[in-house]
Amino acid sequence: MSLANLLIGNIVFIYLSLLAPVKRRLYDLVPIGLTVFFYWVLLSIAAYKGLWQLLNNPFYWEKTDHGISKHSAHEIAQAQSGASA
Repeated sequence: MSLANLLIGNIVFIYLSLLAPVKRRLYDLVPIGLTVFFYWVLLSIAAYKGLWQLLNNPFYWEKTDHGISKHSAHEIAQAQSGASA
């Protein structure tokens, strides 16, 4: 029963992801609806990675580094002063 629910639910979800672009006449997006399966695989990998990190190092926080840029501080200041003038 669980396997049937899983299969039917996934088939319906893929069908709806194919149907939505057809209803909006965005036919270029129809094949992208078939990539939903890969999204689920990537989502599962991320969930297992998160669970692994939670069990092995619960106080670790994997953050994105912000402020890393190819532009120098002088270029940024110059652009900001030019935008406000």
